Amino acid sequence: LDGYRCIIHVGEKRVTAYSRRGNDISESLPELNEIHWPDGEFIIDCEVLAETGSYSDTSERIGRDAENVSRDVDMMFCAFDLIDYNNQAMYNKPYKERYGILLYFEQMLSNEYFKVLGLERDIEKAKDAAAENGEEGIIVKDMNSTYQFGKRSSKWQKVKLDDETVD
Repeated sequence: LDGYRCIIHVGEKRVTAYSRRGNDISESLPELNEIHWPDGEFIIDCEVLAETGSYSDTSERIGRDAENVSRDVDMMFCAFDLIDYNNQAMYNKPYKERYGILLYFEQMLSNEYFKVLGLERDIEKAKDAAAENGEEGIIVKDMNSTYQFGKRSSKWQKVKLDDETVD
């Protein structure tokens, strides 16, 4: 996905989204308040993506004040990790456990703005699907890995399909 990484904090009375640098970007994402979140407090790592799939449409919205937000294009929240659940640290649990809880959230929410990114256990099939969809690559994850804060981990590897887009 070519979106904008964010961390969503859901509390009893407020939902807040933070950029990778820790900036509050909630005002530019009113869709967050249109999701009926389950009771509890949790922190989700996700990619915000314009429904068009365009990075340009996504980046035009992020960081705007509420009064300057255009709703011509809705934003989607594509979750891929769970950091905290009801004040229980999830980051030190295996990814497969964190991912399972995310799937449960998705089922409970049943909301057009929130989805959990799918997994393919066969790397070659994942690469083929990414190529068919015109995507630049895949992320290969160790299902037993813990969440790593503020750094790239050898447990999650970006695999590009084309040498021209290698970061």
